[in-house]
Amino acid sequence: MIKNRSQVFLMGLYPSSLRRLRIVVLVVAHIFFSGCAGMQNPPAFVSGDMPNYPEAAKVGGTSGWVDVEYLISPQGETISISVIASSPSGVFDEAALEAVATWRFRVIGIEQDQLQQKRISRLVFKLEG
Repeated sequence: MIKNRSQVFLMGLYPSSLRRLRIVVLVVAHIFFSGCAGMQNPPAFVSGDMPNYPEAAKVGGTSGWVDVEYLISPQGETISISVIASSPSGVFDEAALEAVATWRFRVIGIEQDQLQQKRISRLVFKLEG
């Protein structure tokens, strides 16, 4: 569900085998475009996988977030993906990187120089039971 051109909200349900709880993994990805105000047609989020909630974090009831930086290729794939900040550090990094690697964007009509701008998305991991 796309709220506007700069935000993507993804939600998924993951059952817990340990406590048979329904755990909602809420991933809020704020996509900040450098110079977005000047873009007439920014890349549109099309699809992507939800991150897997790390088992140790699930058992410990840990919530957190990861800021991921990436570029979008001319084919609409995410490239040059890296974690620039996270809290708690290292707990959700791998799950966030794996999820962002699956994201696809619609880039038809987008100029090459617009694709070369780095994007930063924040993925928020929150347990609800």
